[in-house]
Amino acid sequence: MMGYFLIVFGSFLASSSLAFAWWVKVREISLRQAIYDERDCLFDAARELQAFDDPAYRSAREHLNSLADCVDFVTIPILAYVSAKGHSGRAHGLVEKTDNAELSQAIRRCFSNCEQILAKYLLHHTATGICLLTAVKVNRLRDVLEKYAAHLCHRWIYSLVPGECDRVNATSCTAIN
Repeated sequence: MMGYFLIVFGSFLASSSLAFAWWVKVREISLRQAIYDERDCLFDAARELQAFDDPAYRSAREHLNSLADCVDFVTIPILAYVSAKGHSGRAHGLVEKTDNAELSQAIRRCFSNCEQILAKYLLHHTATGICLLTAVKVNRLRDVLEKYAAHLCHRWIYSLVPGECDRVNATSCTAIN
């Protein structure tokens, strides 16, 4: 009986590991595609503005291609390390390289959309992000439950002796109520 349990448990662990490995690759492909979609929107804007020769457009496009190529290295710990080191990145100043205000706005919009896509990816599609969100939710829930429990206990204790609340500790009663 124990042997069957070990076989089932081992099969579950192996299949879970395999599914997680595939999930990691699928979400990386999805992020890469989202970055390529934003790059295509920038391409469309450059086509409308006839700005294919603009150095800012070429630098922005190269930056987006590099970002898409490095998707498998994007994690919260790596981004925390890079931001702690104070690296501004190659994209710093790309918008200021052009005199074309519409192209500058298109580059800003593209980078802003990529930031939102990346933030969503980091928080909702990586194991570290899911664990951090879960910890924050559990921590907030714990705090709320602790405050609510203290409030209920306080109300229950002082409801046993009506009017005693004002005489014993009026400040704590009003703070909790």
